[in-house]
Amino acid sequence: MEPECATIGSDWQVVTDTAASNGKYVVVNGLNSTTTAPAGATGSVVLPFTIDSAAAYNVMARLNCPSANDDSYWIQFDSGTFVTVNNLTTSGWMWMRLANANLTVGQHTLTIAYREDGARLDKILLTTSNATVTGKGTEGSNCGLPPVITAGQALAVSEKSNRDAVVGPVGATDPDAGTEFQNWNVTGGTGAAVFGIDAITGNVIVKDSTLSDFESPIRSYTLIVNVTDGYNKSASETITINLINANDNAPVIPAGISFALDGGACNEPGRITATDADDTNDPGFTTWHWQLVGGTGAGIFAVNEATGKITIADLGLADLTRKSYTLLTTVGDGVFTSQPQTVTVTIPDKLKICHNGNGITTSKLAALAHIRHGDCIGACAPGPDYPALNVTGNPNPSYSNFLITIKNGNPNQPVSMKVYNALGGFVEQRQDLQVAQSFRMGQNYRLGLYYFEFTQGLDKEVLLLLKL
Repeated sequence: MEPECATIGSDWQVVTDTAASNGKYVVVNGLNSTTTAPAGATGSVVLPFTIDSAAAYNVMARLNCPSANDDSYWIQFDSGTFVTVNNLTTSGWMWMRLANANLTVGQHTLTIAYREDGARLDKILLTTSNATVTGKGTEGSNCGLPPVITAGQALAVSEKSNRDAVVGPVGATDPDAGTEFQNWNVTGGTGAAVFGIDAITGNVIVKDSTLSDFESPIRSYTLIVNVTDGYNKSASETITINLINANDNAPVIPAGISFALDGGACNEPGRITATDADDTNDPGFTTWHWQLVGGTGAGIFAVNEATGKITIADLGLADLTRKSYTLLTTVGDGVFTSQPQTVTVTIPDKLKICHNGNGITTSKLAALAHIRHGDCIGACAPGPDYPALNVTGNPNPSYSNFLITIKNGNPNQPVSMKVYNALGGFVEQRQDLQVAQSFRMGQNYRLGLYYFEFTQGLDKEVLLLLKL
């Protein structure tokens, strides 16, 4: 270590000398303190250092002490007592042993204070060897530049991370070759109670996992940190740690949900909703998984697994003289499942029906007949976005029969067909045809032009087919 690169009190002077290591040494002139170590920081040179392996170390100093009147110092390890080191007279620059100390692993401080003026101090070496030391040696590593922590760093960690979980490393650079960062330290920041930093690796770690909650108002923290290279300490730098939302709350279905049988649109009485605390600060985070697990309406009604929409699955199983049915419902979020909740579907005395695109009101008994003929319970509303009704007839003209194919339309709704001749006379009709169905007809038709009219809900398709 080079004393001129240490923390030097104002009583000391740095003198240039080509014979000195790093071309400089330190000395005190005109001041003596032989009885006690000088008070305060002005009379001292403070050299911090780090020990990697506990052992007995020789503290060697490269000195130039011309006479017995200028050949002593006061030295102190860490916060211990100052002791005198005397009789260090040299012939020019020489290595002399100041002390032998048992040092533990970690950070330490060597403080050298003047005792007699004129004692020149060039370099300090800590070694476990008893071999004779000669020469200047390499430049002391404490003369390097301090490390620099990269500005603007941001890390992210799940709110579910356990104590001591690694969040990630803090990055730093040092212009000096071979630097080993050490003594990473947190000095402040809003996250100082939540996170810590590994003094050796620089990894940010979770210190108190009970304080990291994405559902709280605080979801981002700062840490103010610094680091040393063994000798020089970096400036403090602020890093940001953002919490990541995690699935750590169970969904809740509110009590008291009720729908009228005809309260929705076209066989869809309503949609169940739920809440999940994980969505508080991250709307849409939860993916729902709905399920009917019981109730008097099981089998009559169904629930869309993704949307929670209640639909009429089979009204033929229902007793419409009843006033209501119950649906015992749960919803999961992929990890947790809600407590079962009862949803009620009430049955009015008269039911709203969507008949041929028009809303009407009928008795319960009449409603069943309407359902069988393709009508639906509730208000008329656009259903799923199915392709328009499309029917083909081939060949056209035909010498024998026509192949009728219902190519597109609503696969859940029946198609009806009526056939008229060129004079408008009714020929035949068919009901309950289905999308994707094909069939042949017309083999017994007389020669002439025929109108084929297909109807599905509000959609119509007309074909003009010629029999030769």
